[in-house]
Amino acid sequence: MALKDLIDARERLIDSMEESLKKQLRAVRDTFIGSIPTNIETFRDADFVYRLLLDSGLAATLDGLDYDARLNAITRIASETGVDLGKVSTAPIDALRVSNQSLLEAHSRVAAERVRATLLFASLSPSPVPFGSMVTSVASAVDGAFFSRGQLETQVNTAMAAWDRQLMDEIAEQADTSLWVYMGPMDKITRPFCRDLLGKGQTYTERGIQELNGHPLLHSYVPPNVKVYCGGYNCRHMFTPVSDKWAEQHGYGDSE
Repeated sequence: MALKDLIDARERLIDSMEESLKKQLRAVRDTFIGSIPTNIETFRDADFVYRLLLDSGLAATLDGLDYDARLNAITRIASETGVDLGKVSTAPIDALRVSNQSLLEAHSRVAAERVRATLLFASLSPSPVPFGSMVTSVASAVDGAFFSRGQLETQVNTAMAAWDRQLMDEIAEQADTSLWVYMGPMDKITRPFCRDLLGKGQTYTERGIQELNGHPLLHSYVPPNVKVYCGGYNCRHMFTPVSDKWAEQHGYGDSE
């Protein structure tokens, strides 16, 4: 399969995972709201809220992320760019997965804290707040914690993309290659930073990538992690390791 086809296949995989995540998080939200106890004051306990979110399906949603499909997509792309290991050592990849899950767990706890804060704020009301109004407030808090920009849904997608890039880093280290090319789609939603790099058609060394942390079109929250987060939240691009021979055959310019 041609490189473009492999990149397109990764795009379709990302899209399907994101859509599946939204669907599953909506189901978790509905189950969670449906399980709110009559004594809503128990929601002042963040640990209780966190456990209830997990029991509502959040744990299964996060545990069920398709790392194997992402691994297959990444290794096939690396193989096409001349960095074919045959078989990637799994130990460091498993370590990356555990780290990723810990990050997602932390953001799940943030969601629980948002619900708790909503309840504490409601308790300041000088008159009793009807149960229905409290449920509505909790539902809004969950929606905000799950689906607002920068919250759980975004963090899951960003964490998975970061995992792809860290995986590429591990493949490059195991293959002992030092050249990188910025790859991904060029379309109407491509960020200016990504558009600039895609248009240059050149290879990068590790030092050259680190220097991109000072790029004028890069979002301010990305540095010093441009290699991991590329253009920012939900970025679909990545630095891909390439062999010297592949770079020369495909007309990539001198390294930065």
